[in-house]
Amino acid sequence: MSNAIAKLLFQKNVCYLPGIGQLKLVSHPSQTDFLNSCIEAPYQEICFLGDNSVSIASDDLKAASQQILADLVNDGESVLEGIGVFYQSNDEGIQFASVVLKDSFREPVSAIRVIRKDARHSVLVGDKELTNHDIAASKIKSIQKFSGAWWVWALSIAAVSIIILGYFIVQFPNNLLGNAIRVF
Repeated sequence: MSNAIAKLLFQKNVCYLPGIGQLKLVSHPSQTDFLNSCIEAPYQEICFLGDNSVSIASDDLKAASQQILADLVNDGESVLEGIGVFYQSNDEGIQFASVVLKDSFREPVSAIRVIRKDARHSVLVGDKELTNHDIAASKIKSIQKFSGAWWVWALSIAAVSIIILGYFIVQFPNNLLGNAIRVF
């Protein structure tokens, strides 16, 4: 019974149990703790989601689900070796307690953060694999391209302003001071 559940759970990371719910295998990656100079070990935990709407399952899982429900009615709990224990709760219905790993499997490993200035390493950027030196060089080139073209914009703005000023002088030759009206 528990063999079919364990096989499906550890291969597909999810196991649907008709009439009970689903078991999910959730992976937690390793975590770095720079303050304490250590890396915590990655681990997996089995979570139970009580959802009775699951009806599609193999015959093995249907039989296992019926056996679990029968054990819950008779004994109040059903033990799945290497997975956990289903038990009946008065308030919330069927509950699940997964097997807890030994603490020796989850001990953090000491780690020292090393930063090297002249190290060369590859970085995947989009679909290209570049080194950190290539990326730094492309950033410098893009800054140089942008900083070298500022005078083109300044000349174009000056040319447009001279054209507008020339048009104003041609249209209103005697009125360069604004609202002045010629009296004689």
